[in-house]
Amino acid sequence: MTGQCLMGRYLVGEKIGEGGMAVVYKAHDLRTGRAVAIKCLRQEYNQDEEFLLRFEREAQAAALISHENLIDLYDVGMQDNTHFIVMEYVDGLTLKSLIREQGALDNYTAISIARQMCLALKLVHGAKIIHRDIKSQNILLDRKGIAKLADFGIARAADSNTHTISGDKGVLGSVHYFSPEQARGERATQSSDLYSLGVVLFEMITGRVPFDGDTAVSIALHHLHTPVPSVRSINPNATKALDEIIHKAMEKDPAARYQDANAFYNDLCMALVYPEGGFIQITSASEEKFKEAEAREEHEQSQALALDKEKKDEAEGTADHPQRRRRRRIRNLPIVLTTAILLVAGIAVTVVVLFGLGAMPGWTNAPQLVGLQFEDAQRRAAEQGLTLGVNAYAFDDFIPPGTVIDQDPRTGSPIRQTRALRVTLCRGPEFPTMPDLQGLTLEEAQGELLQNGLTLGDVQRREDPEAGMNVVLDQGVAPGTSLNNGDSVSLVVSSTPVLRTVPDLSGRTEEDARLRLEAEGLTLASVMNEHVTGYEVGEVFRQEPEPGASLYEGGEVTIWVNIAVATYHYQSEIEIPEDDTNVRIYVEDEGEMKMIYEELRPKGTFSIDLDLESPTEGFKTILVYFGETESSRESVFFSEDAQ
Repeated sequence: MTGQCLMGRYLVGEKIGEGGMAVVYKAHDLRTGRAVAIKCLRQEYNQDEEFLLRFEREAQAAALISHENLIDLYDVGMQDNTHFIVMEYVDGLTLKSLIREQGALDNYTAISIARQMCLALKLVHGAKIIHRDIKSQNILLDRKGIAKLADFGIARAADSNTHTISGDKGVLGSVHYFSPEQARGERATQSSDLYSLGVVLFEMITGRVPFDGDTAVSIALHHLHTPVPSVRSINPNATKALDEIIHKAMEKDPAARYQDANAFYNDLCMALVYPEGGFIQITSASEEKFKEAEAREEHEQSQALALDKEKKDEAEGTADHPQRRRRRRIRNLPIVLTTAILLVAGIAVTVVVLFGLGAMPGWTNAPQLVGLQFEDAQRRAAEQGLTLGVNAYAFDDFIPPGTVIDQDPRTGSPIRQTRALRVTLCRGPEFPTMPDLQGLTLEEAQGELLQNGLTLGDVQRREDPEAGMNVVLDQGVAPGTSLNNGDSVSLVVSSTPVLRTVPDLSGRTEEDARLRLEAEGLTLASVMNEHVTGYEVGEVFRQEPEPGASLYEGGEVTIWVNIAVATYHYQSEIEIPEDDTNVRIYVEDEGEMKMIYEELRPKGTFSIDLDLESPTEGFKTILVYFGETESSRESVFFSEDAQ
């Protein structure tokens, strides 16, 4: 597609994204001068009625609504059996890419993006459209921080059959984000979109999706049966209000969730003012589950405190015996000195009992490290003057590699600052499955490998003008292959596309033009023959693209070459038999009749004087018709010398 001009208006540039149904290119609108995005349906689906219907539905859905937080639709069309949609081009990145680069977002940024998506969904749902594919990959962020919802490819009208479709063509919607009812193949509603937005909010706050697994089925089962993890257990900086909002948005029962985007938006606004929460309207069943989770958390904390107290009591008890021995040894000391020693000892014991060993010089309380990446855990430990060491490694199919999954001592326990905290790190799955990396950027591919417990091996470069920059073209291990944890994977990545300037080929012969293009790294696409004046026979008189234009290396150029023609100067006196006679004159040339003159003429003598051309030399027949009746014919000789 790169280098093509669609509808004589949209000059297609580099590929900027792709999905299962379509490929997206950046393009230049020659009429308005602005950059646009063109979404082209893949060739293999051009004859598939279902995919054509989805593509048409996306254009219809996008055309119905316009908003700052939605991608605008500019045009639709079809050329050379390629269906395409022309949309707003967003100079920025996807929310998924931002999370991969930065990890968990801060509370304010996550709330801001979620609020903008609520505004977009409020408009979408108001137009009776269910998006059905809300995910971080479909949220674009421009350089001003404005979030835009994209991709209505599987959207449906709210009053139509919005059941999730499965079968040969796969499941519609993304399994990490879709709602329990979509997992069951039931009808999707507004609350289904809001459930997916809850998943996106969870991902923004924690840096990962709530449920993961080896197969789509296992992930779907999590959505159906597994309680939503507390975001605060993963990110201690998350507020309780956000935890409550996410739990409500991701209720298994659609009736217990937010019923419209406006209610979701209002609670997000409240979370900025009241981060401690308590304002969320929760159903009785949901409230009971939430209280059970809180009770478990409080029970774990009380157990930890009880353990800490036992350790403190033991410390105090062992200190008592030497103290008594010291008192026996100082019986002969003055009473004032004895009283002072006892007073100091009493103060020390009081500090330990009331404030814990963490309040004593050289002691601190172990910070919360579980759920953090190792580098973040190191920073948090260093803030309290502690060092960090790895005690053990463990495999887990769902926890990202490098995550702290256990620590010694536990959070809040007293620890001397001279002692190192010991942690257990997750190494990811023991036998990871190779992900499909083709089409991802090198940075995205490395992130996918790390999340699957794999490492990046050799990276080779290959020029590919259509792929864009740093895009994975091939991978050393086929997708779906079972590997060992820590295995390295080699990749073939597209190099920076080389731009070439189209040279001026005017006045060159066809062969000279071909050689000149090859020297510039370009290709002669086709040669058009045509006769013009002002150029010698065999010379190039026109080219496309024009001189000075930029093409990627290997780009194609078409030329027009001047050819010789045979001519004949035709003069004749024709007698018109009656008024309003339709006079037509033809030249019969190599079996083809070419009309050279037609006009309604009055009765009388008519003089005609024409210069005729033919691509070949030789005898041709000139025929004169009055209406449908042949009046005369004559054989004449077309000669190249006549020029």
